[in-house]
Amino acid sequence: MIGQRHREKKAAVLDVWRRYSAFRGLTDDGVDPAFLELRAKALEDGKYVLAIVGETKAGKSTFINALLGERILPTDILQSSSAIVEIFKSEKKYVEVRYADGHVERVEDDLNTPDVDKAFEYLRRIGSIQDRFRKIPATLIDAYIVDGRIKPDSPLPIAELESASKLPLKGKEGLLEEYVRARTLDQIPVEITFGFPLKYAFDELRLVDSPGVNALGGVQDRTFAYLHNANAVLFVHSMDGSVENSAFREFITHVIPNRTKHALFLVLSKSGTKSKIEIDEKLGEARSLFSQEFDSERILHADSMFKIMSEEILRFATVGDLEAHYDERRVYYEQRYEQEPRQEWRDEAVTYTIKTNLLASAMKRIGNGADREFVRSELRRLSNFDVMERTIDEFSARAPELQLAELLAAVKRGYENQIIAHEQDIDFLEKKKKHPQTLENELNEIRRLLSMYKLSMHEFAEQMMAKYVGTNAKYRKKLEDLKSEHLQAVQAATDGNMVRKVLADFHDANSTFIDEVAREVRDEFKNELARLGDQFKSEHSINVPTVDIDGIEAKAKDASHQTTEVPRDPKDFWERARKFLSMGFWSPTGSEPVFDPGCFLHNFKSEAARGINGIVGEDYEFISHFLDNFIAEFKRALQSLIDGRQKAYEELLEQKATNDETLADIAAAENRKRRISEEVSHVSEMLEDLR
Repeated sequence: MIGQRHREKKAAVLDVWRRYSAFRGLTDDGVDPAFLELRAKALEDGKYVLAIVGETKAGKSTFINALLGERILPTDILQSSSAIVEIFKSEKKYVEVRYADGHVERVEDDLNTPDVDKAFEYLRRIGSIQDRFRKIPATLIDAYIVDGRIKPDSPLPIAELESASKLPLKGKEGLLEEYVRARTLDQIPVEITFGFPLKYAFDELRLVDSPGVNALGGVQDRTFAYLHNANAVLFVHSMDGSVENSAFREFITHVIPNRTKHALFLVLSKSGTKSKIEIDEKLGEARSLFSQEFDSERILHADSMFKIMSEEILRFATVGDLEAHYDERRVYYEQRYEQEPRQEWRDEAVTYTIKTNLLASAMKRIGNGADREFVRSELRRLSNFDVMERTIDEFSARAPELQLAELLAAVKRGYENQIIAHEQDIDFLEKKKKHPQTLENELNEIRRLLSMYKLSMHEFAEQMMAKYVGTNAKYRKKLEDLKSEHLQAVQAATDGNMVRKVLADFHDANSTFIDEVAREVRDEFKNELARLGDQFKSEHSINVPTVDIDGIEAKAKDASHQTTEVPRDPKDFWERARKFLSMGFWSPTGSEPVFDPGCFLHNFKSEAARGINGIVGEDYEFISHFLDNFIAEFKRALQSLIDGRQKAYEELLEQKATNDETLADIAAAENRKRRISEEVSHVSEMLEDLR
């Protein structure tokens, strides 16, 4: 099950952090407790977004139902709607819809009426589309209405719709106008959240279903934003269709940003009835075609219907009973369709026909004499969901495990610093018991050495400021190269989708660059602290304070973001550019403004280029602010640690104690050191497991 490994490991890590936090108390061990608590809370509250995208009629909704083990979505939902559905685990079942005009509607199920599924029916109603509108680009039209590119009583941009959707629309003008007349902003859903009491154990999972991407105007901005920020993206493509000429090629080469490729899976659906040779050939073809674009091991096959059937068979005593159920439901919906020819009744009848045929096909392979449990296991094997989920689960655990490892490493560092402090306390207590005057002289010398240590680190901080700020700063050429590369990509773009992709790629590359500079500064401070620490230990036999550089880096970045305009969310980039959408309109003399794709693309490119140039200029300001904030926070933390040491030394000298009391203090310190050492061993084992 997706998320199983991560959930278990996260619980174990958070348990370790809680024990450390309680054990640490008010001890200053060089780890910033407030920063560590924020890390732990972010980890605890973190959501895992699994986005599902694909071509219409690839079985996307059926795939989601099979993945979650529940019939969450009507099977024909949102095939022609621009809305996004976000599904998550909740105690109550409800649907909440935000429409394009901003108003929100919420429908809850009454648990006392299990035969009436209000949420499901509401979702079916708002996501369905009348048969006569199924061959026009409804997603694109909805998006144009929301953006203001299609206005009431204005001519429809039919040529542009035809070009963008790749659908033949000549002769369908009347149908298009009829659709547009009925689509006002208060009727166009843009975001749907679906709370459901899932059996799925991974509570943090947020599963996002997006509109189909082929022949409907491509991936709209809301979908694009979800894909860009998703932890994993599953593109569903029917194994019955061509892989080479599929919408997936356009999707991976011209639509999604590079970062999304690192989280992308291609799922070839409807594989259950295919032979092993057919499946291997299709997988091999796809892996050969896209090996340069993303990891070919993330190309998988699955059959949603077989997975659903493997769950449904548990409700029946025999396979024959399941077959009879499918046949009864098929007849029921065929009769309803005859009485009232609604698309949903037809879809239900088709679904049960497919299930009947698939079960008959499977039983030919399995053998009619097999018992229910064996049939269930074979249906699940044919679905290949176990293999697919295991692959996604292993991938899904990697990125969060980096966060787990960071938290564990900070805990380990704090424990190790406490051990060093206890060893020093034991040494001082032994000397106080035997030679009080010698201890006083030694502590006075340590005070002098700590002042030298602080002075050395302050001098190093000033050297770092000169190295990273100014016209000769080492990173300037790399930043200029980054700007040049993406400006060229903007100019080479042939449509708005490609410009949007370049902006997202620039955001990611820019964010990575800023992070690299911050990490470089952090690592240089860490290395200097380690070097000076080793030097003072070898030359003067003292342990100098250890500053939480990771916490300082995070605080400095956060403070710098608050004082500069560097965007922290990629949507800031393309929204900043897309607000100039109106610049794509031109007004012929004496007529309404007309949207001109060429005019829009030109202005979109100009605004994108202006944004990239502006952001690069802001990067220099950001790095300067970052260094200022980093050094100020570093000096404050270092001074606080030194002051704490000085105070502890004074208290040790002033404390009057008998030999027995001193011996008891030594024993207590030894015991505490031993307990901490046990925790360090445990944390080290967990870190090794994460690696």
